[in-house]
Amino acid sequence: MKIDFYNYQNFSAPKSCYADNKGINFGDKSRIAAKYSREFLKSIRDYGGLTCPICGKNLISMDVFYMRSEFSLRYLEPFTSQMTPTNRRVFYRLKAESNKYPQKTVNELLTQMEPASERANDIKRVQMLRDFLEYSGRLSGRNKKVLVEIFNRFNNMIRDNTPEKIKFTSLFDGEIMNFLKDVENEAHKENLERIWRQLPRACNDENAMIVELARNQKANAAVALYEDPFGVMGHIIPHSKGGDIVVWECMRDDKLIKNFPLHLLVKELPDIPDNMKKHVARLIQIYKKTLGKNTERFSNLLRDYILDVCRDIKKASKDTIIPDVSELLK
Repeated sequence: MKIDFYNYQNFSAPKSCYADNKGINFGDKSRIAAKYSREFLKSIRDYGGLTCPICGKNLISMDVFYMRSEFSLRYLEPFTSQMTPTNRRVFYRLKAESNKYPQKTVNELLTQMEPASERANDIKRVQMLRDFLEYSGRLSGRNKKVLVEIFNRFNNMIRDNTPEKIKFTSLFDGEIMNFLKDVENEAHKENLERIWRQLPRACNDENAMIVELARNQKANAAVALYEDPFGVMGHIIPHSKGGDIVVWECMRDDKLIKNFPLHLLVKELPDIPDNMKKHVARLIQIYKKTLGKNTERFSNLLRDYILDVCRDIKKASKDTIIPDVSELLK
């Protein structure tokens, strides 16, 4: 017998479990139902065993990077073969540094590695700029003089280690591109542009990547090395369509399905119905674990949350996915 849980009258969880009635605002400016606070959702994730409702992959909490690096880097090690070559080299450099300073977090290691990486990055920049300048010797006198002036300004910025160096790099890009417009010889222009494009300015080698990660200092900077298995909150019904219920899903799928209707996604990814049901089944297991453990308020709120999740899954999939909640309503 089917249970019509979509018309089920939810429990009223105590106000102490609620967030403010304006909803929770995250960095991407998305909103979630005010009823479910960020702390509540993190508590669900921290029980462990959650799988991505889209791909079925086991999810890792990004909070592992608040741990000592000797522990947190172990979570990434199984994925090294799937990393890009640059990311893999950064990982192994972090691991080598962690062997010396196991008590430091990954972010602390990155901060410690930044100065040496920046020096190495600057040396490479200067070497390539000199190659660039040497090649430009084939240019006419006026063009060469302009290029030498641009080069000297940039070289001085690097040598003086000015804080404005990073901002200046983008201005320098503009100067070079304007300069190349005046180069008449197409072959020279093409070669100069190619050499310029190779200059490290973002994450095209491990030193540049270490510097960028250290300076951004996001809460979990090392997630950039391989982000797939880390859990983030994503809407079941897109926020743009009025959705405010979120579930934990992997970062890769969160980007993949941004604002993409679930009922259409199911046609492209036929495993989604089973993965959604598996995700809900794990939520019900967590709910059962909380029963009788002096966590009545949390249990009631989790029950409401599961029913809201199921309701949104049913609506978003146009009734093609109906998770079984008979165990929840016993």
